[in-house]
Amino acid sequence: MSHDYIVQRRIKLQKLQRKARRIEIAAVRTYKIIKLIIIITILYFLFRFCNSTFWMLPLDIYTNNNTASLQITGNSIVKSEQIIEKMKKIPLEQKPIFRINPYKIQKSIETLEPVRNAYVRRYGIPARIVVMIEEYNPVLTIAQDENSAEVAAYALSGQYIPKEYLPLNSKFNTTKILTGSNYEKWDKNKIELLYRLSKTVREYSGEKIIYIDLRQPNNIFIQLKSVKIRLGELDQGAFERIKAIYYILPKLKTMKEKIKYVDLSWRDSRYLKLDRGEKAPQISAEKKESEQNPNNNPLTAEKQTEKQNLNNTTTVEQKTAQQKSNNQTQSVEQTATEQNSNNTKEQQINSDKEQKTENTKEEKHYLLN
Repeated sequence: MSHDYIVQRRIKLQKLQRKARRIEIAAVRTYKIIKLIIIITILYFLFRFCNSTFWMLPLDIYTNNNTASLQITGNSIVKSEQIIEKMKKIPLEQKPIFRINPYKIQKSIETLEPVRNAYVRRYGIPARIVVMIEEYNPVLTIAQDENSAEVAAYALSGQYIPKEYLPLNSKFNTTKILTGSNYEKWDKNKIELLYRLSKTVREYSGEKIIYIDLRQPNNIFIQLKSVKIRLGELDQGAFERIKAIYYILPKLKTMKEKIKYVDLSWRDSRYLKLDRGEKAPQISAEKKESEQNPNNNPLTAEKQTEKQNLNNTTTVEQKTAQQKSNNQTQSVEQTATEQNSNNTKEQQINSDKEQKTENTKEEKHYLLN
């Protein structure tokens, strides 16, 4: 082989190698360009998808009652409009749902007095927000007098619920408290004491409490469905005196006179105040140990049996001085037939009250200021 032939072959081989390298470089560049285009396309469509209306809350989410985009559940005291007013502080319109901070919304809603906890959940396609409300359970309502509307409420935890959230839903079993001013400053201990009082009265009376009158702290009245009770002071012995309701209420059903109230303000005596202003004789009280015996709980079956036997054997010692009908059989002994003897009895009762007040003044420890 000649030298020229060898040189030409080498030159041709080098040209083929350079051509192959150029093709390879072009392929790599083309691949990179295609890859870049695909990435840009994916990013573009992803951007468009994330900013599409599927992820956006509507403009009328606060104004059109759009339940499909905003759902509020669990609220019985707070109105939905009040919750929405708090949510307006956190901009939501035309904002992707995943960019909304639910914790800011929760904290804003929880500033409402009746709200214990708020939970916010975000959902997409379509975009919507679900707000779940957990409220305080009110046990007491506050009013100025018997006929006025409630001005506030309290939960057992001591949480104050102002007037703007009243009246409450009928599903709440609350007790109406009549009081004057300064009820906004009641603490948890006082709320628990009043709740315990109302619960005890309901247990031993079996009746609904219309109201508890605290306008005179030393002369508390409790209005039940059938009768009014004068409790006196809410001291340590008040809850023991309330137990007498269980025995007295069945006896009152046998009386024809209109009773103004039952006086339970004394430790060892029970009185009836008649509506015509005349005080009835003292009701014979059961033995003190029978009232304090824990086995005498009215919620047990033994207590129900004892009540029936006691109602059949125990009668009222004295009743009013006048009878409306000669045909009515009375189970009381008449202690006065003339006005002079009545006056003498009232003087004696007043004297006994003054003596008992002096004897028990140092023994009472007041729980209610």
